[in-house]
Amino acid sequence: MNTETADIKAIEQVVATVERAQRAKDVEGFLTLFHPDALWTTGHGKVLIGFDAIAEFTRTVLPAANWEERSPTRQCTRNSCGPTWRPSRFGRSTTHRRAKRKALRSTS
Repeated sequence: MNTETADIKAIEQVVATVERAQRAKDVEGFLTLFHPDALWTTGHGKVLIGFDAIAEFTRTVLPAANWEERSPTRQCTRNSCGPTWRPSRFGRSTTHRRAKRKALRSTS
């Protein structure tokens, strides 16, 4: 496995861990992923700087999150969009992230 492939796998594992923690509303599990000087941009674009700011926001918002209220939007792939996709909590689907990585790899 080359370095780029290993890096992509590591990123996918972190994203999967974030998604699992958020889906389970596991605040403390989610917070274990952050360093003291972390920077986090929420799904709505709010920038949180430092663990304390991230922890305060997460402890307030995550327990009250309601994923079922999200409305269907568009599924974007490399060359087209369709109306059948529900967004992840990050505003992008796993499908979108995979398509973007694939597109980046094919252009390099």
